Amino acid sequence: MKNLMIDLETLSTDENSVVLSIGAVFFEKELGHNFYINLDINRQLKDQRTVNGDTFRWWLGQSEEARKAILDNKPVELISALVAFQSFILNNMQSDTSKLKVWGNGSTFDISIMENLFKQYNMAVPWRYSNVRDLRTFKEYVANDAPIERSEGHHNALTDAMDQANYVIKYTMEKK
Repeated sequence: MKNLMIDLETLSTDENSVVLSIGAVFFEKELGHNFYINLDINRQLKDQRTVNGDTFRWWLGQSEEARKAILDNKPVELISALVAFQSFILNNMQSDTSKLKVWGNGSTFDISIMENLFKQYNMAVPWRYSNVRDLRTFKEYVANDAPIERSEGHHNALTDAMDQANYVIKYTMEKK
């Protein structure tokens, strides 16, 4: 599988936001291997990654289930979490990431934040800049703004990534 949907839960909408969790799933005509990890925020705060009051208040208004997904899963030290994510990608692509297409929900959100995080910690971004895909554009121009069917656990990074990947699968298959 060469498509990877990435979803982040963050404490800001800035590209240098504190990242709470990373969810990702490979997909083509069906969902493939997935990844979920909560990141320890202490290092991110120490290294001046941002928290926005409006985003923090927004999180307070989310479901208990969404908040628990972040609080109940033990956070992993930042660099270890990024290495685990890189390894997940490399293992699933048999180390050839040249054909990997990464998707995020917005042209300047998930992928931009992940790239910023990798660069801040001098780590290689495991995809080519020209292989970034935007779900919002796909939604408008391919799926005619049809709503994404959300399963339980909305605002859990993995659940959201899976729902978004299923959306692309559905509307890609309908076009064929």
